[in-house]
Amino acid sequence: MIFKRQDVEVIRLQTTGDIAFAPFYQDGNLPDPVAAGELVVHGPDGRALLASRQEAKDSVAAMETDVAMRGRFCAKAVFPPLGGLRIFEPGGTMVALLSPMGDLLVRGQDVSAIPNPGTAGDFGVDACVYAAPGLDYPLRLYDQYRDFDLLVPIPGSQWQTRSIDLSGTCPRLSIPGAESWPFTIFQAPINGLVRVPRGPGPHPLIVFAHGNHTPLENSTPGYLYLCDALASRGFIAATIDVNFLNGDIDSENAARALVQLEHVKQFQIWNQEPGHRLEGKVDLSRIVLVGHSRGGEAVIHASMLNRLDSFKPTLTDPVVPLDGVSGQLLGPYHFALKGLVAIAPTDNQYRPVSPVLPLAQIQTVVEHASYLLIHGTKDADVVPFPGYQAYDRALPYDLNDMQDPASGFKALHWIYGANHNYFNTEWGYDRQRSLRPQDIADVMSQAVQQDYAKSVIGAWAQIHLRRRSSYWDFLRLPASATPRAWPAAALQIVSQYHDRERLWIQTFDESGALQSTRPVTGVVDFAGLAARRIFLAFPKIGTASGFDSTRYLFQHSGGLSVEWTSAGARYRVSDLDFHVDTSRFQVLSLRVGQPATPGRATGPDQDFRIRVTDRDARHWTVQASSFGALPYPDQYSALLNPPGRIDTCEQKMVMQTLRIPLSVLQANGVDVQRIRSVELLFNVTDKGGLCIDDLQLSMKEPVMSSHSPPSSWHHIQAVTVENLAPDPGDVRKLLHLADGDHVRAKRVVHHVILHLPERMPMESTSYALWIGTHRMPGYVGFPGGIRFRLHDASQLTPLYNQPIRFVPDHGAELVTGARFPDLSHYLTEVVGHRWQHVVRR
Repeated sequence: MIFKRQDVEVIRLQTTGDIAFAPFYQDGNLPDPVAAGELVVHGPDGRALLASRQEAKDSVAAMETDVAMRGRFCAKAVFPPLGGLRIFEPGGTMVALLSPMGDLLVRGQDVSAIPNPGTAGDFGVDACVYAAPGLDYPLRLYDQYRDFDLLVPIPGSQWQTRSIDLSGTCPRLSIPGAESWPFTIFQAPINGLVRVPRGPGPHPLIVFAHGNHTPLENSTPGYLYLCDALASRGFIAATIDVNFLNGDIDSENAARALVQLEHVKQFQIWNQEPGHRLEGKVDLSRIVLVGHSRGGEAVIHASMLNRLDSFKPTLTDPVVPLDGVSGQLLGPYHFALKGLVAIAPTDNQYRPVSPVLPLAQIQTVVEHASYLLIHGTKDADVVPFPGYQAYDRALPYDLNDMQDPASGFKALHWIYGANHNYFNTEWGYDRQRSLRPQDIADVMSQAVQQDYAKSVIGAWAQIHLRRRSSYWDFLRLPASATPRAWPAAALQIVSQYHDRERLWIQTFDESGALQSTRPVTGVVDFAGLAARRIFLAFPKIGTASGFDSTRYLFQHSGGLSVEWTSAGARYRVSDLDFHVDTSRFQVLSLRVGQPATPGRATGPDQDFRIRVTDRDARHWTVQASSFGALPYPDQYSALLNPPGRIDTCEQKMVMQTLRIPLSVLQANGVDVQRIRSVELLFNVTDKGGLCIDDLQLSMKEPVMSSHSPPSSWHHIQAVTVENLAPDPGDVRKLLHLADGDHVRAKRVVHHVILHLPERMPMESTSYALWIGTHRMPGYVGFPGGIRFRLHDASQLTPLYNQPIRFVPDHGAELVTGARFPDLSHYLTEVVGHRWQHVVRR
């Protein structure tokens, strides 16, 4: 169902139940009276929570409607220009919010029915097989790979692909046994299984890549349960064949990464191929790579190679071109990889050659995509949780500009009871065919583990590719935010989350004494405990570099270690001065972990309190366990024949992120814009020890960027700028909102309009708008171009005659060739004579 306004789509109700609001600008030229309409919103229990009563005359900034909520009259429902719906009672208090993402909150409580994203959705799904031509698998392999062989007798099939030359990155294919593959390293096939949602599209693309396993078994179908669930919710989901790099083989992870990118390239080819089933149906601006085990490590290498036109695989190898026209004809890539998901990944099995220091190999760092890491405590294959180091390296801060936002967000789930193999339906339990198989008595069932995988990857896709904010709490804190009806609700999960917007109070990465992190200044002191800065990993004995993966700490970050032997101990950062505007931050965040006591297999959860004090000495104290449990580390799974733990690996400490909403502190009298000190009070237990990291201010809802300006903007010769004076309806609403927020409104907001030849995508763009040396935050698209707001007319003057340009996070900027006009006339004629003295009643 689509609602249009002056032939412009403003609300779309989709078959998936999503509600999409288009950001739009309204010039007030609606017919009078406006046609009557109704809106009814029901909660999960079927009760009507909100219903419209009648339409009112529109104004410039928003459409107003009288409404009734749960049987009582509310003064106005306001449809803001940026989309969504806000309901205010007569006193001015907002009592309900229907967000642009389609989520309904009533007095701060989300009452939207949140479906499990791992269950079947509303889209019909087509199952397809694609493969390179000419494959003729030997008899011993045929039963496993016959799906790819069946395409051979169909010449010209639109699902036939091509072969790729991986010889520049890998010396040979694996050897599956007595018989060989029906191809060589010079003709590795592009084979896969794909699930395609029915409908016009375009649909986001998600590509799954398996890890190392016996090549006598085809690992590719192992993720079809995930592909089926995702496709039914509107995503093209493919699971790819990398079996020819499985088995007794190493140094192949760069090749695995290239295979992943070449599969994305294949979908790009089909998307542009006239008459193909996928022509125009692949949304190449929204791509996610998912990898398991070695495939999980490969996704981060793929994100690095995706940005390159050539690379040197090892110190002794020649350069491999990635331009599509030379060498092995690999590439070009430069795809819009928006997210990476690593399931129980390896790490550092491949170390690329540094592009800056050609005689050095480095660790790959995720820098340009959001990152989700999943790992189980009962993993008997990739035992030491090496992905934890990749997680800590991902999306690093800039030492020269600690306020610079990261290019994405990252999240981690450490699942108690999950093993390695059950994420793939073809693999059985861990080490099933080895001399020391896993004792599965303490391992969750395969069905439960796969239900969890469907939920978490489905939630990640909904958040990152569909912008559904309902799933954020489950991703950030699954231990308490998982709806009870979901299978994952019964699981114990330690989780971490880092937003792209953050302001550190302490990173604990500074050398020397414990100190605050610039630009924040403060004084660190502690009493009644031993506190010291440590690196959260132990050096590996006998090596000049590297860390011991068998120890209980195996991260890639500095941290704080505290130990206390009696109640009453504390750690404090006081005299805080943030030196920057902190009004945009909504959360106080830190991550905390409890290490295991040597010789003690199990133990209780740990707990402490957090007290925040403002500059007027008003304070509030919260209990850490109210925002996330700090469990005792889980034991590794026992191995049979003979029984015992794997490689004598110590029980891993994995931190839990605690996120305390600043609104909780504010509601209890603390001025969160003038925080003076943050204290950690160890008075819940008589003794204990904790490791702490990343004390920071953060965001509640991340700002995700997913679109670039339309290509025609490269050819803009002129841009006009218009600022329309608001009509009296805007002033009325401004006063109405000011009553509720206790704000004295001295000026109205100024809308600056840049008229452009092509409509901006509905989502915020990944390009920052700069006018001269001034960055314009929060601009949005509308049918005639883009617009942004200024809250003070004096902000206009420095922009006069300055060039207008768009600057991406990475890559070349877009210069429009236009300059911001002189608006002196507007300031004199309109603001000076009409709106300067508007104040709250």
